[in-house]
Amino acid sequence: MECASGKVLRIDLSTRRTKSEQVDRPSYELWLGGYGLSTKILYEDIFPGIDPLAPSNALGFTTGLLTGTGVPNGNNTTVVGKSPLTGTWGDSRMGAFFGCELKHAGYDAVFVYGRADGPVYIWIDDHECEVRNASNLWGVDTYQTQDSIRDELGDNHVQVACIGPSGEKLSLISSIITDRGRAAGRSGLGALMGSKNLKAVAVRGTRHPAVFDRDMLRDLTREWLESAKKDQNFGRLAKYGTMQEMLPAAYVGDAPTKNWKGAAWHDMPDIENIAAETVQKFITRKYACAHCSIACGGIIQWETQGQTKLRTHKTEYETLAALGTMCLNSDLGSIVRATDICNTYGLDTISAGCTIAFAMECYENGIIDRNETKGLDLTWGNGEAIVQTTLQMANREGFGAVLADGSRVAAQRIGKGAEKYAMHVMGQEVPMHDPKLHPGVGTTYVCDATPARHTQGVEWREETFIPGVEIPKIREKYDAASKERAIAHSIWAKFMHVVNALGMCQNPTWYDASIPQYEQFVYAATGWKAKIDELLQCGERIACVRQAFNVRQGLRPSQFRLPDRIAGRPPLDYGPLRGVTIDAETMSREYFGVMDWDYETGRPSRKRLLDLGLAEIADGLYA
Repeated sequence: MECASGKVLRIDLSTRRTKSEQVDRPSYELWLGGYGLSTKILYEDIFPGIDPLAPSNALGFTTGLLTGTGVPNGNNTTVVGKSPLTGTWGDSRMGAFFGCELKHAGYDAVFVYGRADGPVYIWIDDHECEVRNASNLWGVDTYQTQDSIRDELGDNHVQVACIGPSGEKLSLISSIITDRGRAAGRSGLGALMGSKNLKAVAVRGTRHPAVFDRDMLRDLTREWLESAKKDQNFGRLAKYGTMQEMLPAAYVGDAPTKNWKGAAWHDMPDIENIAAETVQKFITRKYACAHCSIACGGIIQWETQGQTKLRTHKTEYETLAALGTMCLNSDLGSIVRATDICNTYGLDTISAGCTIAFAMECYENGIIDRNETKGLDLTWGNGEAIVQTTLQMANREGFGAVLADGSRVAAQRIGKGAEKYAMHVMGQEVPMHDPKLHPGVGTTYVCDATPARHTQGVEWREETFIPGVEIPKIREKYDAASKERAIAHSIWAKFMHVVNALGMCQNPTWYDASIPQYEQFVYAATGWKAKIDELLQCGERIACVRQAFNVRQGLRPSQFRLPDRIAGRPPLDYGPLRGVTIDAETMSREYFGVMDWDYETGRPSRKRLLDLGLAEIADGLYA
């Protein structure tokens, strides 16, 4: 198969031994790319019941089948491992250039095992791999780490994925950063990297993947771009990025407010201070990831405290909402500063903002006071306090040490009934989309193997379609028992696994005109005449193995609970979503039924596993 490097690199940090393995073509037709392969590899390598921070956990950096081939938006890296935050399957994606560089070095994936006896970084130079001392980098922020490694190697084209002090201190909400602000933020995988004493992975590749039909690929790209540019929503994405969602989300109630108990337009009359148009004024240049046809990113230059200038990636929607509406904070400067702290120290912006909102509600209700916060005034909307709390969390200092592992652990530390204010699923703070507006999001939050994730495939996109796939129309938005809803949800879930396994950015999938016909791009790049149904079966295979991973770790669907407040129990008494309650459990049962998974145990049926060619997993789950 063209464009697949066919190689997986395994590195044991305990022994510093490396091993390169060849992957055959049939494996790609089963799993698509490195992310798909990772589900099989980690299912085999991570044994039931292990501590996620133990050396026996594995950490994977995976590409996709189309990463680095020149396919538009084919640049994603997915980091995988058992999540230190949730104890479930963990993964998180990042764009930028790292994945393409890894592919150009000849690897579809790198898996790291064991624990080094001191700080190290991994240096991959084409097919050569070396574990190097990183003692001088321990304690250094992510920006300096990237610069220092490039200086040491004498090559500014080296791509670096690294952790900052938060990952070193094993914060359960720590992230992995590349290109000074592109983050694999969710699942707490920065802590997994820190537990291995692994500061960074640096990659330089000079071997571009072979492409089956370069002319066809070029023609498909041109046709897709001409079509996509006709969609005004696609144009707004190119202009503003995801922050374009801020005001519309606030208006319809999608943006969670005041720790999920408010309504943005009612509670924040000055919300336009954090709107896309406002942020746009401070962008000094556009930013595009590798092979990107959208360039939705940007670089902000923000002046603080008179002469101090801050230059950082612009804030995206999730960050604006988490550090903004969730905390009733309309101070854009404080959001930019807190975001930069998260990027430099390696902290997930969603979890950071949501955990601060949790603390603010505890403060409002007298569960904590200034003695416990060590002088921090955690009243709603206090931008300066948000910045200082973020910095303390990042350093695991002061009151930030209480919050550094997310809201679930913080609630356990605080006690006194604080747990009712912690809005999480299995420890993962819930993203910035309200399932009372889009009920399918709630199904995703509790049914995906990585809980509380909005990007894993939802049927909220009634206005979009997948080329070549018939998706049933949802007739009644709030009918929890709707079979059409469950079928639509299952299709979107499989499709998003396909997008991830191909190594594609998810942004083009949000609008009709910009969803590529991926089977055509697969053929142009690889020569494999896959039909969309075959690709969706690959997506289902990935979904089933991730689910089986959780089952084998002793997890059951009943443990994945949507917080009552987020489900509308009791319902909001004002705002666009007033009076709305959703039945997440019924929707989940319907979805499990369509997937042929047992809702009580979580197990995919033996028949379905066998139909997908997963006999070994079926034998293990049903032994």
